[in-house]
Amino acid sequence: MTKTNKRNLVVAIIFLIVSFVIGGKTIVNNYKEILTSTYKTYKNSDTNLVGKFIFTFEQYVKSNDSIFSKNIAGQQYFIEGYGATQKLLNKKIINDTNIGYMLMDEQGLLHFAAYNYNTKANAEKLASINDYFKDISMPFSFILALSKDYEGYTTFKKGIDIYANSNLNSDKFISGLDENKVNYLDLRKSANIGDLDISNSFFITDHHWKTETAFWAFKELVNYINLTYGINLDENNYYTNIDNYKVETFNDSFLGSIGKRMGRIYSGIDDYTLIIPTFETNIKLYQGFDKKLISEGSFNDTVINKSLSNPDNPITTNRYASYFSSDNDFNTIVNEDAPNDYKILLIKDSYALPVAAFLSLSCKEVTMVDFRLSKDQSVKEFINNNDYDLVLMLYGSGSICNDAMFDLK
Repeated sequence: MTKTNKRNLVVAIIFLIVSFVIGGKTIVNNYKEILTSTYKTYKNSDTNLVGKFIFTFEQYVKSNDSIFSKNIAGQQYFIEGYGATQKLLNKKIINDTNIGYMLMDEQGLLHFAAYNYNTKANAEKLASINDYFKDISMPFSFILALSKDYEGYTTFKKGIDIYANSNLNSDKFISGLDENKVNYLDLRKSANIGDLDISNSFFITDHHWKTETAFWAFKELVNYINLTYGINLDENNYYTNIDNYKVETFNDSFLGSIGKRMGRIYSGIDDYTLIIPTFETNIKLYQGFDKKLISEGSFNDTVINKSLSNPDNPITTNRYASYFSSDNDFNTIVNEDAPNDYKILLIKDSYALPVAAFLSLSCKEVTMVDFRLSKDQSVKEFINNNDYDLVLMLYGSGSICNDAMFDLK
């Protein structure tokens, strides 16, 4: 047996022992809930005795699976232990029962697996959306966010690169937009010719781009809008100038969406940067289809969720959602001190949260719409009840593989 095999065997045995200990403690800690759930299932079954036991066993497995998943003794220690073993084994691909594979690239960044997908079909659906906006005389453009798997920089260990198809999916999608003559901004191309530091543009432990990268995307977007539509959102380059913002970085303060699944030993911990304007602001924030006012005041008091941005809170706090707290079906940001009267509709995924925050400073109104969450309301009706100067759709490479993200109803 080689030294590597011996090491792997020892690590596996240690992990199994820890797993049995944690599993046993979990049963002891939750036996009352397990017994109660099983007894209720047995009592409520109206089949014969044999049927009762079979049905009870099936329901026992289903119901108690959720009990175990919520109440694993020392769950965080279990995650850290699992991640530590994967690190010792130098694993670059990890199987997660809920989301599929997670990958670590050769640069040390974590990724969700990106499977090969027919994104041209969604490009055709987007062409229909584009036609709708043409019919109601609203200018429309699609904005493709940067991919964490950055072509020409990111590399994967041979064998796991088959799960890294975000750029392939994006290329097929953009090709479909070209064929259907849809206006778009591919931020991947902008990064190739700009001053963005690709090596520091994404979190290590989260799938999103950093706040600094979102601010860069905001600048690129404003420039694109001005050139494409002749709209002067930031005529004097004031709002796109980072010197007019407070940039504060909190070191080792964020364990992101992928890192939470693997633990800090495996993934490391990210720094988080908060960017807020130093100039005076007067913002009103509305939520929902009916535009209910939820807060008003300065940018820092309305847009920023201080409990999420606060570095004193646990590293598992979702720092990325510091802008607007979370994704919502409809959010409208009204800038009472706007330099113009432009109103923008932004169809978005989570990549757009910080971008929309900065964009709102350069115009009168930005309304964010999320197709994932607006299921019970008609977006078309919402649009018809409002008058927008421009419609944008900003998606990451994952969203262009989601059919539901192109269902305009």
